[in-house]
Amino acid sequence: MNKNILKSIGTIIVGTLAIFILPGICDAILITVDLNPFPPKPEADTSTALIISFIYRIVFVFLGGFLVGILAPKNSMMLVLIFAIICVFIAVFGIVAGWNLPSYPHWYPIGIFILTFPSVWYGGKLALKKKH
Repeated sequence: MNKNILKSIGTIIVGTLAIFILPGICDAILITVDLNPFPPKPEADTSTALIISFIYRIVFVFLGGFLVGILAPKNSMMLVLIFAIICVFIAVFGIVAGWNLPSYPHWYPIGIFILTFPSVWYGGKLALKKKH
């Protein structure tokens, strides 16, 4: 297999790991300080934690796009576009998976879905400026 194809696949994997691992770490920190954004009981007030969670998820999606753009061996923006499409599919899965959960307001996954593509894209654009 072509060396650049393997590097490109690795780059996409690094970006994907970033958008899963970093928010997971932040979720754990929020739970530790008693700000669980997704509590098991729907009557808990989670608005502050959800807003914080929403913001860092978008920041980490942006960072994922930046990582893909900066690590891409060739055709940086093409890889960023592929990564953005993967992220949009993940966001759609988040909408479907969480739609009926009682402590998961609909604005949250819809907002993530709407902001995912532009966040990845702008992260990749910033990486391209840094590369050149």
